[in-house]
Amino acid sequence: KKTTLATCIVAGIISILYITRAGLAWLDIVDNWTNQYSMILIGVLECIVVGWVFDPSLVLQEVNKNTKKFRMPSWWFKTSIKFLAPLILFGFFCWNLASLFIEKGGRYGYALWAEILGGWLVMVLCFTSSWFVKRVATKKEKKGYVEETKTWEQCE
Repeated sequence: KKTTLATCIVAGIISILYITRAGLAWLDIVDNWTNQYSMILIGVLECIVVGWVFDPSLVLQEVNKNTKKFRMPSWWFKTSIKFLAPLILFGFFCWNLASLFIEKGGRYGYALWAEILGGWLVMVLCFTSSWFVKRVATKKEKKGYVEETKTWEQCE
């Protein structure tokens, strides 16, 4: 209940920006930055984590679990998740970033400073939200809370 309340309060405060006269412009900027930069960068990071930190064989087992006719080949999955996907996604990220500066504000015509300010604020919120969640979990653990953990098999 406390987490939901805190999330709603923070989201409500942030959303006040969108009811101002410049609200639609800020919504465009945030939407564009989220789709063109944040999500692509998160995809790169996910590929790195799945390919290099986790065991990609376990992920491949889950991918192939419910298929009968076509199974993803291990060599293709591991090559794609470790090398191809992160490189291609990072290329898209760089392309979008370069076009932002070449077109001086991107394709929507907003001021470059507004695109960068709004975009970086969104990106910082995206990437720091997990830090805040970890801090809350650490404080709860100090008070005796034990988080329920499940294995892959228990989630079936």
